[in-house]
Amino acid sequence: MKEPSQVSSNDLNRGFSIVELVVVMVVLGILLGAMVSSSFGYQASARNRERANDINSISKSLEQYHRMQSDATGATYPDSSTTATSLAATVNDNEIISAPNETNNSLVVATVSGAQTPTLSQYVYQPLNVEGTLCTALPCARYRLYYQLETTNVVVVKNSLRQQL
Repeated sequence: MKEPSQVSSNDLNRGFSIVELVVVMVVLGILLGAMVSSSFGYQASARNRERANDINSISKSLEQYHRMQSDATGATYPDSSTTATSLAATVNDNEIISAPNETNNSLVVATVSGAQTPTLSQYVYQPLNVEGTLCTALPCARYRLYYQLETTNVVVVKNSLRQQL
């Protein structure tokens, strides 16, 4: 062992080699990448849960509308001539008609029969008549609500409680 008086200037200036620094940076980069990628999955799952909750709330509002209509003029859901604005007024909650990360009304009314393909920023309301085709005039017997999952791009369909045929 060297005496303190025998330490050379080379021994005092010795630091990490470039290889050691590169290895440390690569390891930190891998750890940071793993943390960031896992947090994106959690955020997407949370947005999917928000979409499902929004659709359930919209469905409850439409069922309440149906109950009010059955008392007043006969059982019906809003038809396809309903504008997105008046449908939003029927739901009467601006927070649930806005998809995650959207500030405006995301609820659109279907204009064609058959399966719908909403974007991540849309909820689609499709009124149906007794035959199961697009309901263009009252009374509408049932409806379908569509939304898309962010993690798998699968379109989810929620049917009305009353599936009258």
